[in-house]
Amino acid sequence: MSPTVQGKVDLDSTRAALEQLGLVHVAESLPQMLNEAVKENLAAHRFLDKLLAAEVGQREEQIGRAHV
Repeated sequence: MSPTVQGKVDLDSTRAALEQLGLVHVAESLPQMLNEAVKENLAAHRFLDKLLAAEVGQREEQIGRAHV
């Protein structure tokens, strides 16, 4: 992972990889979700669950809007 600068982590490569995988919503939400995970002392697998659930939820919402 990239070095930290004044308590911040460089997430550019992580966000780029998420976008490359088509996980655009979580790529955009990553900094906020990561901050929340740190505050909640969330285990890595729980953070991943939340990240994926957010992407699935966003996609389902988009599908629902497309059918209206």
